[in-house]
Amino acid sequence: MKIKLTCVAVVLLMAFSAFCVSLTPAIAQGHGRENAANPFEGKLVRIYTDNKKENNGCMLQNASLEEIGGRMMLVGTSADAVAYDNWASGMQIGVAWGTVTMYYLMTPEEYEAQVERYSRKAP
Repeated sequence: MKIKLTCVAVVLLMAFSAFCVSLTPAIAQGHGRENAANPFEGKLVRIYTDNKKENNGCMLQNASLEEIGGRMMLVGTSADAVAYDNWASGMQIGVAWGTVTMYYLMTPEEYEAQVERYSRKAP
């Protein structure tokens, strides 16, 4: 009887583990969130990568995750002109998602409010 209970417990634990693992990709892709198909749609995305030499970050608009050449890329239009004059402004940019260490996601209105708030604090 004790062996049967142990076997049942092991099977249940394995089934639960398999269930949890199967949910991981869905969670990573943002299912269950508003606009789960593309959480970047209609937003500005300020990203920073693991490039230690030049990591000023860049801002993208109309971004989406796309698989290119077997790698996940965050592809969008450079919106750095919103923040400062930049020669790449308006160009399509792709950043390897695996190199992104941090990003800020905001609507254009949230960005403007943040700039306004920051500029009032600056001396």
